[in-house]
Amino acid sequence: LPDSPAAKADLRVGDTIASVNGVSVKNNREAMVNQLVANCDREVDLGVERPDPRAGAQTLSLRLTPHPSGTVKCAVGVLINLQLGVKITHVAPGSLADQIGLRPGDGLVKVGDFDLVPAGGGFSLRTRTEDELTKYIKVNSKVSTTLLVQAVREGQPLPAMKLKLPENVSDEQADLGLSFHLTAPEAFGEAASQMGSAIASVPRALENIVTSFGRGNDSGVAGPVRIGQIISEGTPSGGLPFIISMLGVLSLNLAIFNLLPIPGLDGGRLAFVLVEIFRGGRKLDPRKEGIVHLIGIMVLIAFILFVSYSDVTRALSGKSPFAP
Repeated sequence: LPDSPAAKADLRVGDTIASVNGVSVKNNREAMVNQLVANCDREVDLGVERPDPRAGAQTLSLRLTPHPSGTVKCAVGVLINLQLGVKITHVAPGSLADQIGLRPGDGLVKVGDFDLVPAGGGFSLRTRTEDELTKYIKVNSKVSTTLLVQAVREGQPLPAMKLKLPENVSDEQADLGLSFHLTAPEAFGEAASQMGSAIASVPRALENIVTSFGRGNDSGVAGPVRIGQIISEGTPSGGLPFIISMLGVLSLNLAIFNLLPIPGLDGGRLAFVLVEIFRGGRKLDPRKEGIVHLIGIMVLIAFILFVSYSDVTRALSGKSPFAP
């Protein structure tokens, strides 16, 4: 941000904050925030890694003073992003990609100045294809050259790799031996894995929601207004894949939420059915059950109104729906 502590210290877009006062915080946003909060309004020393086309990366030491900002306990004026890449599904043995150490499962981030996930908008699912990468390699192999390759493995950025392109790369080598597409069985397996991960994350998500509400922070819960904003801002850069992904996420979230043992939802009704089973088939008083469900529905309506009010307030303040 302009005029922020980060700007005054010459911190730049693309830098990686590796340490705060000698404490390693690389790829650990929580650790970085904790160190900044512990040193709020005091000068800190940031260990920074800056991409360098020749050396791969520069290691710098920058000094700045973090300050409270709005709802953020202690800020330096930067937006921290996870490094995104396109997942590599196959690497041809002996190919250029294989020679520099890329493996199936790695996320390819950048080849030279060719970004696999183009910048634009608050969120993007639009990624480059093998054909676009092939065209880029063909254009840059008119003469023998070296390109830096950035990739992510198991969520962690790999050290920059040097790809030596021979002069006039053949058509067979121009895709570097990479594939980003899944076969039908692989696609079903990947979808099942992602759905399993989403379901497993529900207990922690609910805990975070309760904790955030208790502290008066944004819980990340989105109502119709914020969902509309997300689709509006994300669609231009994400296109059809973004819309399909959003439909899947919303459907899965609604399915899981509806099965929670909350009166007024299917999960609440299921809880009463289980109680009847444990009681040997003896039914509960329908009037009492109806009152419990009515109270549950009233609480849900109040929750919806509260979330909607929060969404409208955020929208009127000009905040992006992707912002914390």
